[in-house]
Amino acid sequence: MALAGLAGLGIAGTNSASAASSTYLELNGSNSMNADLDVGGYNVVNTGDIFLGDDILAQTKFASFSTYGQGDGKVQIWDVSNSQHLVRANEGGPVDIGTDLNISEGGLSINNWKIVDMVEAGADPTGNEAIDTILENEASDNTLLVFPKGTYRLDSSFELNADYSKFGMIGQPHATFEIANNLGRPAIYIGGSTAPDELILRNITVDIGTNGVDAPALHAFAKNKLDVDTFDLEGARNSNKVSGWIETVMVGVTCNPDSGGNPTERGFAHVKNLHLPDGGNYLSGNGQTGQFIGIGSVDPDKVGQINSQYGIHRGTMVFDSCYVEGFRNNGLYVSGYPGNVHVRDSHLKNNGLTNIRLSDGDSARDCRIEIDDNTLDSGGNQNPEAMALWGQEGDVLFENIEIERTSGTNRLLRDAIDGYETVFRDIDIVDNGTGDVLEFTHGGDVVLENVRVDKNAGSSYTSRIIDSATTNVTLKNVRYNSTARGIVFRNIEKVSVHDSSFDANNYAIEVKDTRSTKKLIFENNLVESGTFIWYSGRLGAIRDNHFKGNVSLQASPTKQDVSNNLGY
Repeated sequence: MALAGLAGLGIAGTNSASAASSTYLELNGSNSMNADLDVGGYNVVNTGDIFLGDDILAQTKFASFSTYGQGDGKVQIWDVSNSQHLVRANEGGPVDIGTDLNISEGGLSINNWKIVDMVEAGADPTGNEAIDTILENEASDNTLLVFPKGTYRLDSSFELNADYSKFGMIGQPHATFEIANNLGRPAIYIGGSTAPDELILRNITVDIGTNGVDAPALHAFAKNKLDVDTFDLEGARNSNKVSGWIETVMVGVTCNPDSGGNPTERGFAHVKNLHLPDGGNYLSGNGQTGQFIGIGSVDPDKVGQINSQYGIHRGTMVFDSCYVEGFRNNGLYVSGYPGNVHVRDSHLKNNGLTNIRLSDGDSARDCRIEIDDNTLDSGGNQNPEAMALWGQEGDVLFENIEIERTSGTNRLLRDAIDGYETVFRDIDIVDNGTGDVLEFTHGGDVVLENVRVDKNAGSSYTSRIIDSATTNVTLKNVRYNSTARGIVFRNIEKVSVHDSSFDANNYAIEVKDTRSTKKLIFENNLVESGTFIWYSGRLGAIRDNHFKGNVSLQASPTKQDVSNNLGY
């Protein structure tokens, strides 16, 4: 294999690479790459930067290449100007070809698709005449419905339940569907009982605000490929509640399951630039779990029907560059169902219960969460339950996420149930609310790595890792600053704290309850102020730490190893 144009990189080392000439770098059977080859993201990266999982997803917007010579090569060609991939491929398949659907710039060419200009077909782009009948008549297999710029009135839900191979709706360059009535179903409802194999929805706004009506914006399920890009809801969900449809957007791929609900094919969904900025109004008489939800991954008709062939996400789904604000009953709620979800580059704000709620095999990266509204309706019905992140059921990763809270009484980070692990990595938290930063009480293992906390409110402990005898908690490279108290650990299995710093008022760290806190390892940490209290009489070690200034260390008489600590 020869990679041209890489002369002068200065790569050296035993069994790593060799320069075959002055103009190219050659890798052959006598050489091996032991590290990434990165040339600034513009040419070649030999990496784990491309995550394929069950399908293809690039985590970085670079042209990338990776191979270990074992039939597992991966490649991406990235179009910087259009901010999308041109090609993504696994060696041996699949291959994903990025299709430019900006038909205002040079036309659209999709093999075997019938292209229908909806205005030419008779749809009124001024919003005066409803298009329901025309829309139903033009929808067919292998068809892309193109809506030129304008406003299109819908008097009823557009429902499509058909075993199509391909179907799509796009705006040229953008179309608005103005909803005229309160609807008993979502405004666009595709794949509820029978889904197309491939579904494309782009450049669409659903408007429920102009007429003050209520309707879920979108239900979109495909069997194997779902592409949603630039889809907006204008107007808040309101008190004219549609029974059973508190979810505002429901999306996923069903993977063509058998009668037992087991997927028979792989499926991939990419949901990009989905915007739900207006949230949902308070539903009088309903508890918080009866309030509106931003995004879900199961049809409300299929709740509890895990073997259903339709309406339940089973594949791999990516939410990319989405915005969700003001839903009292979760912002992005995709836990508890068999498919995997990966959230990227998204912004969530003031969503009650949880802003991002995931489950086994899911992840969220490069996101921002804001909480600054604790009274989300004029009647004083508070939303104290605005959590940031919750990996509810299963092994979940949260990485490179910014969290800022100016008010609020709930915890920000929550753990999974017993038997699973939640990893919080590269998390930045600025918290002026009175609620706890961490509350881990459900029995799952927790890892906090490169987590930075600035807590500026509260009067007692500001994080609690308590009352779960099966929990193992690891803190590594954590910086925890608090104007109140710090972290209390109680009645848990194991606490391991390494290479971290703590600065708190009164008590920085408290580990107590000798009945169940079996082991404490506290090594190579800095405690700048406050008291470190260790009441556990079981196995543990406090060593190689720096207790600075007026910090005091209080430990039980049965301590095992307290050694090499500066300032103690």
